[in-house]
Amino acid sequence: MTELNNQIRSLQEVHGTEKLLAAATEILGKKVPTDYVRVLDPLELQASLQQIDAAVQDVLEKGKAREEAYGRKAELIKQKVKLKTAVELKEAEAFMQIQGEGRNQFAYVNDQKVALTNDTLRDAYRQHYSKEERQQLTEVEQELASIDIKIYQTKDAWETAKESADLVKAKAYVQANLLKFLA
Repeated sequence: MTELNNQIRSLQEVHGTEKLLAAATEILGKKVPTDYVRVLDPLELQASLQQIDAAVQDVLEKGKAREEAYGRKAELIKQKVKLKTAVELKEAEAFMQIQGEGRNQFAYVNDQKVALTNDTLRDAYRQHYSKEERQQLTEVEQELASIDIKIYQTKDAWETAKESADLVKAKAYVQANLLKFLA
């Protein structure tokens, strides 16, 4: 896209935007077809240059936003793994504090004796014991989900900007080749 931009600018600098059509007409010795006049209009050429600059800027901005969206994700994934490990360790500690055997198992929660006679009660005790770590883990998982959504949105915006830039590039390419043909 930069080479195309440079070619159009160099033709403008050498001949002037208004003289490009006149030079093409003079070299060919005939009138430029009216379809070409519209495409090679100095205002149209200038608009193409501005569109190229805007498209490049847009792609760069969307790319930067995309990179920023990924930035915090790695840190949060590390934190998630640490919290999962902390939950497992805390629950293992809770398991080790269970006293008694079989249906006579019990543990102390807030200085009160709690019977742990079945799996449901033992799971509740284990989850209560690791409650803080589980809450932190949930917050991290929510933030990761939010980041994933943002990543998808920025990726879509970047792809749209890139497609737009490709269309502008194609238009400028047609104009540059038409100018070459007429020169």
